[in-house]
Amino acid sequence: MLRRHLPLVLLATCALAACSTDTVGPVKAPLTANFSVGATLATGDYIVLTKSDEKNFATQVENLGGRVMFFHAPTGFASVS
Repeated sequence: MLRRHLPLVLLATCALAACSTDTVGPVKAPLTANFSVGATLATGDYIVLTKSDEKNFATQVENLGGRVMFFHAPTGFASVS
């Protein structure tokens, strides 16, 4: 008796899953990051990875109106406000 109802149960399960509004598929991410500087001002704290030395990086950040809160030279890890 269970074998007769199995196809009906599977069909009902698939139909209910197709009506779901939840996103279950993968979300497509952009292929490249956008590092452009826009005309709008963004405020907040940011974590940045850089290949430049601390002095050059701090100068660039200050020219853009920011401030370096923390810089770890061996890894290029910085916290910017």
